Amino acid sequence: MESSQSERYSRPFSNFTLPNIFALIGTSWDFYKSQPVLNAVLLWFLVLPMTAESLLTEYQVNQPYFQNITWEGVASGQTNPNLFIATVLFEIVFILLLVWGMACCTLVGKRLLQNRAGRARTSFRAVSRQARRFVMSLILTDILRGCFTFFWALLLIIPGIIYQIRTFFYFIAIVCEGKEYRSALQESRNTVQGFTWTVLWYILGLSAAVFLPLIVIDTVLTEAIYRLDERLLPATYLVSSFLFGIGMLLFILSSISLYAQLKKMKPQEIQE
Repeated sequence: MESSQSERYSRPFSNFTLPNIFALIGTSWDFYKSQPVLNAVLLWFLVLPMTAESLLTEYQVNQPYFQNITWEGVASGQTNPNLFIATVLFEIVFILLLVWGMACCTLVGKRLLQNRAGRARTSFRAVSRQARRFVMSLILTDILRGCFTFFWALLLIIPGIIYQIRTFFYFIAIVCEGKEYRSALQESRNTVQGFTWTVLWYILGLSAAVFLPLIVIDTVLTEAIYRLDERLLPATYLVSSFLFGIGMLLFILSSISLYAQLKKMKPQEIQE
C-alpha cells in the first residue's frame, strides 16, 4: 500500500500532449457555434461597449473642450469639469461592461474544463446574472497582479515577465474554480509551473493567429470606406468592434482550452 502511494506521488508528468494553436482555435470556434448565448454576450458586453468607446474617443478628439482642459483651469473655476467627469464615468461603465462580458464568456467556457462541449440551453439573463458577481474580483485581482508584477520587475525585468505568464490564467481560476485574489493568482502559477515558456509561446501564437487577420481585415475595410466617403467612417466602429469582439471571445475560449490541457499534464499530487 505504501509502495503504490509512493509511486502515485512520484510519477512524472502524464502523457498528455498540448494540441497545436489552430486546434485550440478550432475547438473554440466549434464550441462558440454550439452556445447560442455567446451571441448575446458578444453583442451586449463586447460589441456595443467597444463601439460606444470608439465614438466617445472620436468625440473627445474633435471636441475643443478636451484639448484645452487643464487641472489649473478646473481648480480656478475657469473650466466647467462636468463634461470631463461625465466622460470619465462613461469610460468606467464601458470597462465594467467589458469585464462583465469577459466573465460571461469564461463562465460559459467553463464547460470546456468539464468536457461538456455540447449545446447548452442557458439563457443570457442567467449567464449575465451569475457572471456579475465575478466582475469586482476580476478587476481587483488584475490590479493586485499588476502590483506584484511591478515589484518583481523592480528586481529584474525577467522575473516580472515570468510572473505575468504564470498568472495569465487568473480569470479562469476566479470564474471556473471559485478562487479569489492571491489564491487565483497562485492557482494559475501552480498550473503553469513547468510550462512557463511553452505557455508564453501559446499566448503569442494565439494572439497572432486570432488578431492579426482581424487587424488586416479591419484595416482594409476602413481604408476602403475612407476612400469611398469619410463621413461613413463612424460606421466602421461597429464593424471593428464586431471583429475584435469575436477575436476576444475566441481568445478567451482558446485560453480555457489550453488551461484544461495544462491541468491534465500536471502530476496527480498538484491537481489534488
